[in-house]
Formats: sequence, structure tokens, C-alpha cells
Amino acid sequence: MSLVLDVGCGENKRGTIGVDIKRTKTVDVLCDAHHLPFLDRVFEGCYAYALLEHVENPIQVLKEISRVLIDKGWLEALVPTDSRLKSDYVACIVSLHFRHCYEEYKAMKSGEHKWQYSEQGLKQILNLTGFNTLKVERPALPFVGGRRVGKVLRKLRIVRHPHLVVTAVKRGSE
Repeated sequence: MSLVLDVGCGENKRGTIGVDIKRTKTVDVLCDAHHLPFLDRVFEGCYAYALLEHVENPIQVLKEISRVLIDKGWLEALVPTDSRLKSDYVACIVSLHFRHCYEEYKAMKSGEHKWQYSEQGLKQILNLTGFNTLKVERPALPFVGGRRVGKVLRKLRIVRHPHLVVTAVKRGSE
């Protein structure tokens, strides 16, 4: 049986064991992501969706995730892209992502989101914490369903991809 951890699972647990700092129906272990209560090298993989923007120290959290993963264990994380510039908010509004953009803006203003990431910055902290990045994707929001519509909107440069999904693998012990 493969064990997959979901750190910060909230209401949507993806893995075998879900951990979060807040109690919900899907949380199996109540804990802080900075100090995971598991032995070293237990999990084959880990999901960290909408987690790294909320924590005080994302490097510490990634080190903890690396610690509990087996060598060559995988990590899949979803983070918001760097959208602190007003022009990004305007682009988001113009591209009909208003509701989502407003939620991101409120989260940043309220202090709920402590961090946002560029693709290069995310790769750097993953490398620093013992991971090799395999791929980084920018998932389109659901309303860009048709290929033609999506292609036109991308050419007009008005579609903003507010998240990055990164897949990485823990470097094995040499």
C-alpha cells in the first residue's frame, strides 16, 4: 500500500493521510506543517495544494515534507503566482476572472496569503530544500474551455493564470 500525504488538505483530501492546522471532516492528523509528526522517509508522495502561500516559513515546511518522503518521493504543489502588481489585477479583471482575482486580492490584503511565487522563485526554494523540479504548469481557469477561445485570449495577452502547479521529486541520498 502506498502512503500519500496531503499537507494542508482542508476539505479536499487528495492523499491517503490528510493533515491540516484546522479540523475538518477530511483531516486525519491535526498539526502544523512546520513540524510534521511523522517518522523520516514514510511517504511515497505528497500534495501541498494552496498551502505554501499561508505558512510562516515555506522553506521549513518544504524541508519537513522532504524529511517524511522516501528518496525519489514526489511532491505536487499548487501556489498562487506573483500578482502583487496592479496591472496583473487589471488583466485578471479584463479576462473575466474577476471573482477569483478579487478573492486573491482579499487574501493578500488580509494577510491570509503571506507569500506568492514566480516560477523561478518556486524552483529555487524547491532546489534549496532537496527537490528537483520535473514540470511547472499554469492551469487555465475553467471558463477557457474551447481551444480557439483560449488561443485567441492568450494571443491578446488578457488571460492570466493565477496559479502554478509544480511537480518535483526528492533527490535521493547520494
